[in-house]
Amino acid sequence: MHKQKVVIVGGGISGLFAANKLAAYDQFDITLIESSDRCGGLLNAYRSEQGVLYDQGTHLASKTGIAHIDKILFGEGKLAKHWHEFSYLNSGNYFSGQWNLKTQVVDIRALPTECYQKCVGELLTSVSDMTTEDYSTFIRSHVGSYLSDKLFTPSVKKLYGDEVDFTHLKPKVGYFGLNRVVAFDDETSEVLKSIPKYDEKLAFSSSKYFAEKTNITESYLYPKSELGIQFWTDSLLNRAVNKGVKVKTSSQITHLNAQQANVTKVELKGGESLDCEYVIWTAPPFLALRLANIAFTSAYRPVLRTANLFHFSFNRPVLNSQNHYVWNWDESFKSFRITLYDNIAGRAEKGSRLTLEILSNEEQSELLCYEHALEELKELGLIDNRHIVIDQARQTIPNTFPVPTKQLDNAVKEVGELLRLSLKNVIFAGRHSSTAWLQTDVIKSIDKQIEEIFFNGVIMGFSKEWDELYRNNRHMSIWPWSQLVSLCLRHTPLASCDGEFRVLEVGCGAGANLPFFQTYTDKVSALDGSEHIVTLLKNRFSEFADNIKVADFTKLIPFESKFNLIVDRGASVHNDTASIEAYLDLAYKQLEEGGHLIITDWFSTKHGYFELGIPQEKDSYTRSGYDSGPFSGVGNVHFFDRELIVNLTQKFGLVHLEHSITHVDGIEQQGAAWSLVLQK
Repeated sequence: MHKQKVVIVGGGISGLFAANKLAAYDQFDITLIESSDRCGGLLNAYRSEQGVLYDQGTHLASKTGIAHIDKILFGEGKLAKHWHEFSYLNSGNYFSGQWNLKTQVVDIRALPTECYQKCVGELLTSVSDMTTEDYSTFIRSHVGSYLSDKLFTPSVKKLYGDEVDFTHLKPKVGYFGLNRVVAFDDETSEVLKSIPKYDEKLAFSSSKYFAEKTNITESYLYPKSELGIQFWTDSLLNRAVNKGVKVKTSSQITHLNAQQANVTKVELKGGESLDCEYVIWTAPPFLALRLANIAFTSAYRPVLRTANLFHFSFNRPVLNSQNHYVWNWDESFKSFRITLYDNIAGRAEKGSRLTLEILSNEEQSELLCYEHALEELKELGLIDNRHIVIDQARQTIPNTFPVPTKQLDNAVKEVGELLRLSLKNVIFAGRHSSTAWLQTDVIKSIDKQIEEIFFNGVIMGFSKEWDELYRNNRHMSIWPWSQLVSLCLRHTPLASCDGEFRVLEVGCGAGANLPFFQTYTDKVSALDGSEHIVTLLKNRFSEFADNIKVADFTKLIPFESKFNLIVDRGASVHNDTASIEAYLDLAYKQLEEGGHLIITDWFSTKHGYFELGIPQEKDSYTRSGYDSGPFSGVGNVHFFDRELIVNLTQKFGLVHLEHSITHVDGIEQQGAAWSLVLQK
């Protein structure tokens, strides 16, 4: 069976998710390329000289609330064995000399009374200018001049540098949550937030209250392993490798060989060359331009920030025993975020750990030191004179992310459009693609792209004729086919099945058989090659719309779950012998042990139209060229004799084989077809 060759570039969380999603199916030959010596990216643990492990900043895993995605991310079984689970992120923040331990959003109630009243007045009376392209203008119109000058401007400078040009920053973006403030108690805020213009400005004073009120489906996880968040990426990597994904670390791509706007080879340093039919690119898109020798001229150069991480272990617990992490919005401090590991995973054997983060440019980074970081921790009240440092380490990570300017946004869009036109079989995904920023949004975006490209018809290579027939309202059967019903009830446990009995119909057409299966089980799935008919069926059968997909079932059956019954009412008969052989192999793998495959209307070589068709050069069983009669306009038609059926189905148990010949008054040519019941 031909396997589609897919190369995944980038071994971070995006690439690992993509690898595991595709590896669930046997139809892909997957190679993952990572330039560093291990996969995981910033989710790898950092080990100090004394062997203490720290995360590279604040990193928790997020459940998406979408079952099939979370199954890929976290595997099957009970999460409690390996994970701490939280219904919300317990974050706090420091502003104007005071802590709010209930939310990361700035609490302006910490301001002196006169200043607070002035802020509230401006906040409630200001009218957000949603048309401006200037951040300064937008933020002043959004929250008023006082908060703009005293909070938002200093905070943005802390994140993106004193030299940041506010006229170039993208407006209407919540920079690390900098789009709302806490101004009132939760009850008052809830009333005001029912008004859209205030909802955009105000936040609840408690993350817990927000989570309870909004009934969010996401939840957050942190490993119980001493590896910290690296346990997650290690688990994803191990599962991918166990499913057959080939992983190449410390590998540098030297060239993307493209022909007719499709990458056909990925060339690596050292001379190795990887053939590919698709590429999933999770690295920065600009690199793909250079490696494919695609001309792109731009005077714009992004401003990249340097992350400075100060890791500490202390002899005693940190004085904040509540928050997972805290934000520091006070302009008199350089730190902007601090991770408190004890409150996430419990105290480690080697002391109470935390990581303090400071963003800077490269020059400023050289001036930072341990002493300054410890002094800030004391001023913030997180440690005192009783705390003794028992381990410390510093990480300097240059070029972590760019300042989000309008020019960057435009450049990314230009590059993205150029790449889509120039490299049509490359999927640009992940945070670098700028389609999403938050972890869950990034994963959902990748999942959607893979579904659309691989599982929902973009790579479809058959059934064009049938799609046209359906669009012209032909072959729109509405009643279950009696032969199929009879075989299902006589030879399978469908009629007495429990609620977990899974049925798949391949080539379901207009869905005539689906209500019959629904009578016995709600675990019904369907595939067809026609995008048009699948769209209609999704609307008609909304209760299982997610299980109705466009797919070429001779190349891919896009479901992870196995089935107790697969039915094929003459769907596979419109393929050549090699494709039917591939389909049977896929169906066999997709069946549960003891499961059945029922096929009807495999046309016999005794059929009157067999000799009237034009045989393929190397496949005399496959005929076409019918300009009249029942096979007119349907493309290929395959015919079978007993010997061929036995050869094709030899890995199955042959439960039932039936040959029927029909004569209809007024029709010269006789009909002849096979029906068969196979069991795994």
